Amino acid sequence: MRKLRVFVAVVIITLTLVNFFSSYLHITTRSRSQALASDLRRLAKDLSETQRSLVHFPLQFYKVERNIELLKQLIKSVDGQPLQKDTVSSDSSSETYVKKREVCPEKFMGKDSAYGFPFFYRKGFEGENCTDFVPIDELVTMIMTSPKELSPEKLRKVFEGIATHYPSVPVIFVSNKTLKFKRLRDEGLNPTFMAFDDLTHGETWSKLLKMVATPYALFAPDITYFTDDVNLERLVRVLSENRDTILVGGSQKNQRGEWDNSCRQVQFRNWTAYFSDGYHHSFNDCVQCDVLLGPFMAKTKELQDFGIDEKLHFGAFQDLFWRLKLKRPEKVVASCPDVMFDIYEREVPDEKYDALAQKWDVKKWVESNGQVRWYGCRRGGHARDSKSSCGIPATGLAVPPCDLENLADIVKFIMKECENAGIYCQLNAGTLLGAVKFKKVLPWERDADIYFLSENYTAVQKLRPRFEAAGYKFDDRNGTECCTDGRKTSGIFVIYGNGWGVDFYGRPRLESEMLVADGQQPTKVMFAGQWVIATRNPGLSSRNRYGPNMYHHVEHWEVVGNANGDALYKSGVWTKCSKPGHMGCLDQFRTDGDLQFVVILTLVLVKFFSSYLHITTRSHSQVLVSDLRRLAVDLSETQRSLVHLPLQFYKVERNIELVKQLIKSVDGQPLQKDTVSSNSSPETYVKKREVCPEKYMGKDSSYGFPFYRKGFEGENCTDFVPIDELVTMIITSPKELSPEKLRKVFEGVSTYYPSVPVIFVSNKTLKFKWLKEVSLRLTFMAFDDLTHGETWSKLLKMVATPYALFAPDITYFTDDVNLERLVRVLSENRDTILVGGSQKNQRGEWDNSCRQVQFRNWTAYFSDRYYHSFNDCVQCDVLLGPFMARTKELQDFGIDEKLHFGSFQDIFWQLKLKHPEKVVASCPDVMFNIYEQEIPDEKYDALAQKWDVKKWVESNGQVRWYGCRRGGHARDNKSSCGIPATGLAVPPCDLENLADIVKFIMKECENAGIYCELNAGTLLGAVKFKGVLPWERDADIQFPSENYTAFQKLRPRFEAAGYKFDDRKGTECCTDGRKTSGIFVIYRNGWGVDVYGKPRLESEMLVANGQQPTKVMFAGQWVTAMRNPGLSARNRYGPNIYKHVEHWYDIGMKSGVMHYKSGVFTKCPQPGHMGCLDQLRPDGNLQLEKAGCAKQSFDFYLRKIMQTGNGLLFPGSFLARTTSQA
Repeated sequence: MRKLRVFVAVVIITLTLVNFFSSYLHITTRSRSQALASDLRRLAKDLSETQRSLVHFPLQFYKVERNIELLKQLIKSVDGQPLQKDTVSSDSSSETYVKKREVCPEKFMGKDSAYGFPFFYRKGFEGENCTDFVPIDELVTMIMTSPKELSPEKLRKVFEGIATHYPSVPVIFVSNKTLKFKRLRDEGLNPTFMAFDDLTHGETWSKLLKMVATPYALFAPDITYFTDDVNLERLVRVLSENRDTILVGGSQKNQRGEWDNSCRQVQFRNWTAYFSDGYHHSFNDCVQCDVLLGPFMAKTKELQDFGIDEKLHFGAFQDLFWRLKLKRPEKVVASCPDVMFDIYEREVPDEKYDALAQKWDVKKWVESNGQVRWYGCRRGGHARDSKSSCGIPATGLAVPPCDLENLADIVKFIMKECENAGIYCQLNAGTLLGAVKFKKVLPWERDADIYFLSENYTAVQKLRPRFEAAGYKFDDRNGTECCTDGRKTSGIFVIYGNGWGVDFYGRPRLESEMLVADGQQPTKVMFAGQWVIATRNPGLSSRNRYGPNMYHHVEHWEVVGNANGDALYKSGVWTKCSKPGHMGCLDQFRTDGDLQFVVILTLVLVKFFSSYLHITTRSHSQVLVSDLRRLAVDLSETQRSLVHLPLQFYKVERNIELVKQLIKSVDGQPLQKDTVSSNSSPETYVKKREVCPEKYMGKDSSYGFPFYRKGFEGENCTDFVPIDELVTMIITSPKELSPEKLRKVFEGVSTYYPSVPVIFVSNKTLKFKWLKEVSLRLTFMAFDDLTHGETWSKLLKMVATPYALFAPDITYFTDDVNLERLVRVLSENRDTILVGGSQKNQRGEWDNSCRQVQFRNWTAYFSDRYYHSFNDCVQCDVLLGPFMARTKELQDFGIDEKLHFGSFQDIFWQLKLKHPEKVVASCPDVMFNIYEQEIPDEKYDALAQKWDVKKWVESNGQVRWYGCRRGGHARDNKSSCGIPATGLAVPPCDLENLADIVKFIMKECENAGIYCELNAGTLLGAVKFKGVLPWERDADIQFPSENYTAFQKLRPRFEAAGYKFDDRKGTECCTDGRKTSGIFVIYRNGWGVDVYGKPRLESEMLVANGQQPTKVMFAGQWVTAMRNPGLSARNRYGPNIYKHVEHWYDIGMKSGVMHYKSGVFTKCPQPGHMGCLDQLRPDGNLQLEKAGCAKQSFDFYLRKIMQTGNGLLFPGSFLARTTSQA
């Protein structure tokens, strides 16, 4: 019995312990699962932020979206709970949250588009009958001001409008004087009048906000009219249905009648606020914004808690939007353009925003129209050490752009004065490095350095009056000393201006004078928009001077703790920013590539997670690890597609690191690099040695001084292959080259590579006696067409060596052509197939020969930046000049023998689009002297036709048109683009031709005093894109039928301009005593624009009422539209109008008056084509800003900024030179 009791006790204890430990293990496992799920959620949210920054890049956007979907599944598998949308992104959907109903829901009544017709689509949505709503006067308080320019009579009309539409809603009317209107009470309106001295002061608006007792407050400054276009219920509905939406506004119409959706995006980068006027997302038929220009409604309690800055005398609302974006990114701001406010718009002087700019450390403010406001260091006159100075930034911060531009101005002024006086001057040190890497000043510069020829010391002294007249201080430090090689050896000047000092050193010899003495042009580099003289080979000088990884970045020697500028730099790391999170911090950028200093995108910093818990259930862990590995591989593929977008590349890179840590925490094993990415690093692969490795000798920067022709030396080795067994050179020379200069080319080849096989190609047989005197392995080949693909294909087939150098149009051959260097890059990097060098043309202009190209909407866009470097070479999509190739790979790949011109360009395009794993690079320290030809557009006809390129935009902004030509060619002739198939966007040339017709008609109507308005899809294009819809098929304009005869009289003007004027039908009588019909069709370039007569137009009604007709921006021109374009468009096309859908003809509808279902594109008939619409998000217009003429002003102002700006963000000028490539 006792044994039984003991046994029972043991069993009970055992069961208790088992139960306890089971519970403990379950709790532990669950807590670890929860921790992992939490980390995965944070990763998902971070990926969502990454995704949001990719709205301009739809393919990458969708890739990240798929990554997020996989993460959602992983999270559900870990904790059994799906990932809520609002835990992934701060952008809550309108459908995910509904609080207690405050206003009745609305219903779309116009499903057949007849509802609201023909009354200008003033109707479309109606509030449903409901009983559980709150009266509007218990919900909203309106805080209003009127402009001082408004007459008492017009101010009275404002109050009458409020009394008509919202008589019971509380109104606080604010003025800087006491107003007395006797009849307001009689009209049923009892506003509260408040008098403040300063109506723009933050303290004023803060006090007014505190007076509001309703849940919502409408802030409406400078109102000029109040009509039923102000729909308070609509704004309340948006705020009440969307949890994270805190502010919502509407469109605005100013005193000139100009309509704007009031929505702006703003990005902060490098001390600069950049504004753009697109949208990236829509909900509730409203567009999401960062900033609202006009009146807005706010959630009162949330805004009271958030606060309005009472210290700001001006810009308190702007400050509010900036704080929401930067400090509360989960909060949403939106504009509903169908709600329209009539406001008085003022020009705001720059100084008004002084305090706001100072608060946010904004030194440059770029409006969406390209207008620039300067703060801190002013451009033009203010010195950096004055009160308005930016000053030298703290460690880890970039130099503000105003200072960079001031420094660039001094350098360019000095170089121009030298040129005008015939004095040899050259960029030196970091100033030359900036020109090589950025074509301007380094973003972290502290000074500038220029050399002049010491024997010109006296000539430089004589320039003092010119420098002083221009406002510069001219400091002559010491005279010259004699002598080195019979030449004076010293002389130092320092030129001061705007707080900068430029060191101006004398040197006994300069390479520029040596080149001129040898009959060559001195080498010139592009520096902040100006060609200036530099060393003979700028890429080589810089590499030898600064050593390995010079295309990776490092700050000025003073910042990194070096004793002086001669000490060796260790590139590839930024110092820790002294103001973490500041928009000027350098450590938010990758330390490689210069594209990141051009692309306007916001970086959200990632927080790293240090440790992760191990899940105890092994089988579950294995599945999870497998899924995480799959996610890692997918993310790596996504990352590779982002190499053009370094900020996002860097961000996804850190996401991948996080996934690696998660895998290690779950599995206990690190993730191998080759399981993550197929993109092998240049350091991870070395095949059999073909050339000896090189070693950097210039560790103290004195090696190679003063010209830095030396720096790297080949190490002694025995296991290498002779260069003549490795490389064959295929060379042509330009027809402009004289026999004497051609002889120098051969002598140069003979001097440096006498045993290397050379195939010299000409279109005639060369007979020069001196050829026998040149020691070369030379083969002559004669071809009629030296640019034909067939020619180069045949030459390639002749090559028996592992590598082939393609060198067309060579003018000199010097030791700047380093074949061993190019072979070394190709042999050490598995995926690199082509590598070139920089080029110097016949004018002496130097270029790194590297271009990037993006294909989008039938267009090839080129830029002259780089996104990645390795082996001190920069990765490119296209090379302009000579290049070396892996012979066998290129033979297998092939050269298109059908192309008469552009076969090299074709190779680069094929590699980018069909073999993205293959790498093309330029090593700018290898330099080729070439003859640069201007290439007529028609030369590229066949190439453009092969790739379906209709528009070709060079990096300098030059545009080449193909297919439908701009200006005269009709779309139905041989050079027509033609109506594209369903699922494809209309080529940009056609869109611009259609826009031209519309603008011409509208201008002629205006000049003739005829009321004409945009209508239907043409109006919708203006509302959504400020231009033609990218999938348009026609255009529609309406005019008053009583002007039928007046429009008929315009026929001669249309025909003189090349338009066909088709009068389809006369008018009929009568509706309300007015003619009711009349149709014209205006034809040109294959387009037909329907011009319809209507009995009444809203524009004439507005004028009759003493108001300006409403105008919308359309492809760069203000044109007349309906009274409230946003409302008319929404009522006409129904819900989700800011999401996209193609033309009714393409989606199988019988007519355009049927209801559209937005938010989806049809399947593209040519998958992968750059014109496919289904590769774009069916929402937002920012992704389509380059689609034809839709954002013409954006492209115009962007080019304008690029041409004038020398700051960090934009280069002073883009150079797009194209050598006479095959």
